Amino acid sequence: MFKIPEGKKCLILLVIIPYLLLLSACDGLTPALTGSIAINSTPAEAIVYLDGVYTAQTTPTVLTNVSAGTHTVKLVLYLYESKEETNVLVTAGETTNLEWTLTPVTIKTMNLQPGSEGKDAEVNELVPDTNSGNTIVFFVGYRYLDFLTRRAYLYFDVNSSSLPLDAVVTSAYLKLHQGTFIGTGSLQIGLYPVTGDWEESTITWNNQPTSLSETEYTTYVSSGTDIWRTWHIKYLVKGWLDGSITNKGMLLKSVNEPATTSVVWFESSDHDITDRRPQLVIEYYVP
Repeated sequence: MFKIPEGKKCLILLVIIPYLLLLSACDGLTPALTGSIAINSTPAEAIVYLDGVYTAQTTPTVLTNVSAGTHTVKLVLYLYESKEETNVLVTAGETTNLEWTLTPVTIKTMNLQPGSEGKDAEVNELVPDTNSGNTIVFFVGYRYLDFLTRRAYLYFDVNSSSLPLDAVVTSAYLKLHQGTFIGTGSLQIGLYPVTGDWEESTITWNNQPTSLSETEYTTYVSSGTDIWRTWHIKYLVKGWLDGSITNKGMLLKSVNEPATTSVVWFESSDHDITDRRPQLVIEYYVP
């Protein structure tokens, strides 16, 4: 029978024992090298990040197989301030419990209301080569007496605003001041994202830019004066700000043209009464 010399037994043991320990660890026979983090938040449904990585989990949740040591946990929830802790200690074989209360954010408002430098104009089918970029009002609608179709184009330079880069937009809407309504019943005016280039000083009916065929938002207007009309365009403005949508402005026109017989006028950015000029209101918070 083959015998191992006494002097080499220790060397062999030094090689074999770590190997056996490794095999045992794979079978769960040695202490684990990982732990867990149980996370609850008030309110729930906060998105969980671990060490800056999106986990695809929301609270309440338990993160398993987290390596022993110190980690960073961050919770993100819409309309609440983000909460982050950089020294969350995970002990091997144990569960670390986190119970966090999130703080509601403070909503801020930005009101863009440019003066004569604003960009808005009417195009009129009756005078198809005439530009009206410097008039104090613009009409929207279709054929009252001999007016034919009238549309309006507007543009707000949201990217040059002082909105913080990490701002989260909660609401955005266009406000126009109605001066006069001509006709009967109500007029359904749609807001359409513009996709082509145009200039306030040169746009006409015959060279008006392209736009999407589906409305971003629709508002009904009817008779009355000194009334503010509103179009909610949160997702359009968010797209402009994050770059997913190119900001070419907005088109306002009757949804039912040429089936309607009413027109409405709104004050433009060239109006002499400052408070009546078009406004783009953006409500946001910084997480």
